[in-house]
Amino acid sequence: MVNANPSILYLEVVAACDMSCPMCVTLPYREGRRRQLSREQIRTLLLEPAVRRGMTSLVLGGGEPTLRPDVLDIVRDAVTCGFAVRFATNLLHIKPAMLQGLIEVLNGEEHSVAVSYDSLQTSAFQIIRGGDFLAGVEANCAHLLHLRRELRSRVKTRATIVVQEENLNSVLATIDHVLNRLGFDEVGVYLRHDYKHVTMDTIADQKMPEWCKRNRVTLIQLGLQLYKRASEDSRIQVSGSIDDWIYLVSDPHRIARRCHAGNFLFFNTEGRLRSCMFGTEYADIKQTPLDGIVALDGFAEARKLHASCSICVLACN
Repeated sequence: MVNANPSILYLEVVAACDMSCPMCVTLPYREGRRRQLSREQIRTLLLEPAVRRGMTSLVLGGGEPTLRPDVLDIVRDAVTCGFAVRFATNLLHIKPAMLQGLIEVLNGEEHSVAVSYDSLQTSAFQIIRGGDFLAGVEANCAHLLHLRRELRSRVKTRATIVVQEENLNSVLATIDHVLNRLGFDEVGVYLRHDYKHVTMDTIADQKMPEWCKRNRVTLIQLGLQLYKRASEDSRIQVSGSIDDWIYLVSDPHRIARRCHAGNFLFFNTEGRLRSCMFGTEYADIKQTPLDGIVALDGFAEARKLHASCSICVLACN
């Protein structure tokens, strides 16, 4: 479904990360050195103009946003502007003062902290996230939830699981762990996507990854269990339908669910806008103001892409 007026601003505030995840959708946009937008530029070039255009939600990530020293100031600016903020983090090296500040600033049910937590198995987590990080993430998750209770903050907490070959056999147990042991409010489960530089000319060339072929039966069985559990427990969230899930691991070009990326404007840390999570860059906020970007040919082309593409089932909605 293509929105003429996107309502969600997606902003990567830093290109650096303290993990090394091979499935990360921002990897293609992290080559070399990136000159990030300043806090002032983010506020005046993106946040304030976006609000004037009626945008109401902000997804703030990276890279890893907690590596940026002024990230709390950016979050405060966003809240002051009136955005509902989803703060996407791996929560690995966050300092206690920053964590407390984040919970205090995002004190509202419209806000959320989304933490990547792909497996409760140390070996799987290590492969997926590129290091021996599980114990640190687990401790900070417990601290996050403890502080929220202590401060009586209303911010929502969300764990995200990216399903891939390494964690196939631990997804269901990980869902139980983050919801019932750690105490997250909800968990979002997504299939790993490996698309790169998607355009109108390359949609047909985007292929199903080999790992899906190797594990097709297991993936379909897992999908059936996930969608059943999600229908019984609103805390478990999977996007699209079970048919879309099955097509994604067998023949992605048969997915019926249309792209929802038109609800978003995707900006990287330099202020460059790309067409979707896996798309290509076509504008620079430092050169063209937000109101001018929507009049560009590139914006129109992005809308054509959103209307034509249906090869993923990410929650761009």
